[in-house]
Amino acid sequence: MLGSFAAGKTVIIHEHKRCCRSKQFNSDFPPALAGIIHPDEFFQSIDNINYARRRTFIEKIIESLPIIFVMLGLVLTIVGMVLLSIVSIPAGIVLLATGGALFGISTFAIVCVGIWTFTARFGRMKQAIAAESMKYASRQPVPTRWELDSVTVRSYASDDGPTSSTTFFLKIHIGAPTQPVHREDPLRSNWDIYEPVSYIP
Repeated sequence: MLGSFAAGKTVIIHEHKRCCRSKQFNSDFPPALAGIIHPDEFFQSIDNINYARRRTFIEKIIESLPIIFVMLGLVLTIVGMVLLSIVSIPAGIVLLATGGALFGISTFAIVCVGIWTFTARFGRMKQAIAAESMKYASRQPVPTRWELDSVTVRSYASDDGPTSSTTFFLKIHIGAPTQPVHREDPLRSNWDIYEPVSYIP
């Protein structure tokens, strides 16, 4: 059970990115899990986690709307500047002001939407990992516990100041193997339970 889990060896599952797809956890089966988790079952678990961290259709639409308004604001600003350069008319001033305001507000909205979608995807990913961990935590004879970890790297190479990037990875802790232990019970003459007997090196 979760309360009596004794961690032994730990398997690390890293992120990878292929072409223009978003980052996903590597679904290659680790040899250390051979005999503990079936490869097909492991692939399905990783696929469930990767699916949870993907952007939903609604999130894609919400992310695209501020970008469209930014482009519209930029176009209005350019048109307003052109009109003002040709002849000073009220329409040019209105277009310039409207385009500038729309551009600024939409740029701020892009940042807010990005934070919102990241938080939503991160929450879904954590829930998916917790669900997979719960499934394997009581698995006999060798339980495993899954958890999310991350590493943040700061870079000072840019002239604009330090930048940071966060990389996520999965930790699969392999628990102690169990074996049946014979016990006497007044209600049942013979019954066996599983208890941890040693750590896996």
